[in-house]
This record gives sequence, structure tokens and C-alpha cells, in this order.
Amino acid sequence: MMQYVLIGIAAVISAAAMLAALKLLLSPKWIIQWLRGSFGLFLVLFSLSLGLVGYTFSQFSYAPEPKVIATLSFDQLQSQEFEVELVTSTGMKEVFRLHGDQWQLDARMLSGVGFGDLPLYRLERLTGRYLSLEQERQTEKSVYGLIETESLDVWNFLYKNKWLGFLSAQYGSAAYMPMADGAIFEVSLTQNGLVGEALNETAKSLVQDWE
Repeated sequence: MMQYVLIGIAAVISAAAMLAALKLLLSPKWIIQWLRGSFGLFLVLFSLSLGLVGYTFSQFSYAPEPKVIATLSFDQLQSQEFEVELVTSTGMKEVFRLHGDQWQLDARMLSGVGFGDLPLYRLERLTGRYLSLEQERQTEKSVYGLIETESLDVWNFLYKNKWLGFLSAQYGSAAYMPMADGAIFEVSLTQNGLVGEALNETAKSLVQDWE
């Protein structure tokens, strides 16, 4: 007998709850308030997203024409160890110590509608490497990050999501070039990415001998 009483009580409560829910869900005021709240939340998220994208763009530079974006000057400290002065077109000037025989400068690039023929760019990394595979595996390596780690990396999101056709992210790297005492190189941004070129006679002679 008690079992049926409990079932009856549960059925009444369930029916009452269902009627109350239907009354709320079918109320025009509730629907309007829900739509208004959802749209407001969407606008907040959309605004924050645009702000984040805008901040990401502010970290990049624009080259209106093929131009030199960095100059590197080398002073040899000892065998396979160099002090490198990096001067960029944005005003950054830093000195690094590279180990190895060659150097490479990497950049992140953004291209899309409204950017013209050349992409936005941001220097990312300066690296040294050895010609000897054994040295490369066993000896100290030189890798310097030129950007700070970001908790929300919009560029990385764009790089991994190629379906955003109107805006794309790519890596750009100057080809590995030799290091030598007194050599000066420049790196230019072109439609094909980054291009490293010898700037003084020491560097030009080094590149010729290398080739």
C-alpha cells in the first residue's frame, strides 16, 4: 500500500514540475530574456576575441615593400663560438652568443585580405647549428626565442586551422648561412619569405667559398 502512495506522490510532484517548466518555457517574456541574455553573452565573447586578435596584430610589423628587416654582425670569440649583434628595423638591438658553423633567423608571418603583397611579420627565433651531424647531436646548441610565450596564441590557432582562408599564418626562415669573424648579413622580407644576403666583403667571400 505504501508503495502506491509513494508512486502517487512522485507522479503528482512530477506533473506539477512539468507544468511549471512548460509555463516558464512557453512564456514570451522568458524567451525574450533568454535571447537577450544569449546575444549579450555572444557580444561579450565576440568583443574579447576581436580584442585578442587586435593585440596579436599589434605584435607584428608590416613591410609595405620588400625591405631589410634585420642585420646581423658576427664577432668570433673562439672556434665555433660567435657573438652576434642583431639589429631589427623595429628598433630592437640585442647581442647573442651562437655556437656552431651556421645561423638562421625565423619569423612568424600573417597574410590575408588587406595586407597587400607582403605579409605581417614577427621575428621568432635565432638559431645556430653545426655542420657535423655528430656535433649537432652531442654539442651545446644555441636557440634564442625572440618573442614571449603567450597563454592565448592566436597565431598558433590560425596556423593549425587552415580553413580560415581569409587569414593564414605561416613560418618564414632565412636559409642557413655561414658564420665568420667580421661578417655582416642582412635579412629581407619578400613575397617568398625571408631571404638572407651577405652585406660586406667578408660575408660575400664567405658565401662564395661556401657555395
